[in-house]
Amino acid sequence: MSDTSALEYRRQHPLALLVGMGHRLLGVTLIAGPMVLLNPAVRDVPEVLVPSVAGMLVLLVLLPAGLTWATQWFAIGHDALVVRSGVLFRRTRTIPYGRIQGINTAQSPMQRVLGLGSLRVDTGQQGVEAEAELPMLRWSDVLALQEELVRRRRPVVGGGGEAVPADGGASVVRPAPSGTVLATVSDRELLIAGATSAQLLVALGAIAGLVDRAGGWARMPVFGPLLRLLEARAGSGTAPDGGVIAAVFAAAIAGLAVLWVVGVVLTWARYRGFTLRHVGDTFVRTYGWLNRVSAVTPLQRIQALSWREPVLRRLVRYGELRAVSAGAMTVQVNGNQADVPTLVPILPLDRAAAAIAHVYPGLRVDWASATPRPDWQRPSRRTWARTGVAWSVRAVLTLVPVSFLFGSVTWYALWGLPLVWACTPLASHVRGVARDADTLIVREGGLGRETWVIPMAKVQLVHLRQGPWQRAIGTASVRITTAGIGSIADVVDLPEASARALVQEISGWLATNAKRG
Repeated sequence: MSDTSALEYRRQHPLALLVGMGHRLLGVTLIAGPMVLLNPAVRDVPEVLVPSVAGMLVLLVLLPAGLTWATQWFAIGHDALVVRSGVLFRRTRTIPYGRIQGINTAQSPMQRVLGLGSLRVDTGQQGVEAEAELPMLRWSDVLALQEELVRRRRPVVGGGGEAVPADGGASVVRPAPSGTVLATVSDRELLIAGATSAQLLVALGAIAGLVDRAGGWARMPVFGPLLRLLEARAGSGTAPDGGVIAAVFAAAIAGLAVLWVVGVVLTWARYRGFTLRHVGDTFVRTYGWLNRVSAVTPLQRIQALSWREPVLRRLVRYGELRAVSAGAMTVQVNGNQADVPTLVPILPLDRAAAAIAHVYPGLRVDWASATPRPDWQRPSRRTWARTGVAWSVRAVLTLVPVSFLFGSVTWYALWGLPLVWACTPLASHVRGVARDADTLIVREGGLGRETWVIPMAKVQLVHLRQGPWQRAIGTASVRITTAGIGSIADVVDLPEASARALVQEISGWLATNAKRG
């Protein structure tokens, strides 16, 4: 590592000082202002002291912003990015280019007006020490710095599960021609993504609880007048309880509609103009209407791909494509969340298959079929009863606390338990595992599905799990883990012999390739 003291350090744009002071001053004014004005003791303060007290408060608010700006520096070294910060406790973070997991930029509406932007470097480690965040730079400098870090980044053989062979052979993930557009998301597809959010199902359950509680709320001094007003507006009849319930139901439906529309609009605004490009050996995602985000993820850091099909989106044949990189889950850029796992927020099945094939050429998977490959291994049929009992217990344990909030109507959901048992064969039918050359394909779920594509070279740990019931019926589960947080694929309830054979197969492959390395 080169000497960091000889580097040419740069600091944030001077406007960052004014923005930081403005944020702190506004926050203190909104919080402390009403408290001071409503306090009778303020009237007893001599007028001579008012300017002095106000000046001290302004100084205490603005001084930290100035010190923060004056003590934060960064430099582009020969083999690492160096960031210095801290007022009382000085910190110097040295981030080797080869360990960079992602380079994300963001630009809020205010930053666009000022011509500024933010940049964050993710190394896949936990905690602040592993990150470099530069929140206020000139936007042209942000783009130049992002390009410079991408250029200087070097693939590193070893930690984090990278698929870079030590002998210089071909990588698991093969780069495409520079600047290839892999996917774009239209406004119509973003509206579908917001409209098919799983939160809609939760809201429907909440409506049932509100209706059940309406009769009791009508006798409360706080909600009674409001409900009677709603009843009068709804014109729902003369029966008090029936009218109140109808009014609450109408209000709940209206509230649900408003929240649903807001969710659709927020999804559209967040991912507006989404584009996924393959540039060199990186994926570049750009999206956002108000807050513009550009995220760069090195291909060699991708540990696994996940094709997720929630229940509502499966009905319209759409899903979400995710890519989990080593150690990374989500990051915050200038207070705005940038989803590291989300490669494409919504895609039709055919375009998702094309995107996955672009990352893993030659992968033979029938994504639409319940049997993606001829060698597909499914869970044993003897586990149907175990799955049904497990789902039923979870449903009852969930309904117990919910019933205290939304009333006895929630127990009507128990009538759906026969449907739960009827779905257990479906879950066993779509779950399973197969191997395509040096890649594992694992599918989980039932009505909603998630299919993992995991290169064998990325596997960090594989182990067999077997509970008491599984031992009794001769089945076992296999858990496959990579270096990416949240990248855990479970193959549930395989016949015990098949599960042990799968563990030995993966372990043997890893041991053989470790010796070659």
